[in-house]
Amino acid sequence: KLSLIRALHRNLMIFFLILKDMNAAAPVMNLLQAVDSAITMPKKALEEFSNVSDSTKERVKSLQVLHKQRAAMQMEFQKELYALEFKYSKLYATSYQQQRNIVYERSLTEEEEENTKVVKGVGDGNSKITSGCPKSLNIAGIPNYWLTVFRNCPITSSLLTENDAAVLEYLVDIKCSFSKKLSSPGFRLLFIFRNNPYLKSNILVKQFSQAFYNTAEDLNESGPLKLISSKTSEIEWRLPKFPKNGNPNSSQSFFDLFRSSNPTSPDSMEYETLVEDYELCLYIKDRILPYSVFWFTGEIFAAQEAGKEK
Repeated sequence: KLSLIRALHRNLMIFFLILKDMNAAAPVMNLLQAVDSAITMPKKALEEFSNVSDSTKERVKSLQVLHKQRAAMQMEFQKELYALEFKYSKLYATSYQQQRNIVYERSLTEEEEENTKVVKGVGDGNSKITSGCPKSLNIAGIPNYWLTVFRNCPITSSLLTENDAAVLEYLVDIKCSFSKKLSSPGFRLLFIFRNNPYLKSNILVKQFSQAFYNTAEDLNESGPLKLISSKTSEIEWRLPKFPKNGNPNSSQSFFDLFRSSNPTSPDSMEYETLVEDYELCLYIKDRILPYSVFWFTGEIFAAQEAGKEK
């Protein structure tokens, strides 16, 4: 990561020199100072620790042993947590299928209309979770449901171009699934579209491969799961070349997400791209999919404001 920070520092310095002539360099200067501090801080911290007393160093060794013990427990916790997340993804399937039916202009089945679907064995063993779907609904669909969700969410809306929006009007569902094997954890998102004039394939896939660290010594600030690679669908546009926002030179598009990455080093730019894609998909998985109806209505902002007031 330090090499990437240094590269950022060089680029900011060039930007600073350009803006200096325009008398607009103050914000960049502040950022430069922060980056410079990030570069020099590790060396400074190591130098300061080398000067502490032998007694303090011995106590620090004891703290490091305790850290390794906790790290080993944390890795086991993460494995159990992953298995639990996989289990509940199956239990959520019925509810998400009904959501899909409502959004995708499809009438509910008799089983769904009877509202009798029950998931047993949840919680204390006596709990029952019913579908909660009203009876006798004849669903006409919700136009632009996922496009509206993405537009209302600041994280995704910042990535959308006008042409992205045109394609996302045809998005009818996003599915999440997990790897079944603890030896190769990971998840994938499936973006499912209606027939449309833009995409040759109606399904786009983004899949992440991860691994648990083998030893407590490998555990760092990013946690016990490390990113390995990502695989994705190759987008085949019906148009010869799908322009970004009407401008082929535009630097971003939501569909940039559909790129495969298999970095050889965590210090490479390809790894940084992998992390960016992962963080976006993780946000979609954890913060958008479960709460999509509240992003659609805008109610999620009221809930966030209420939380701030408390």
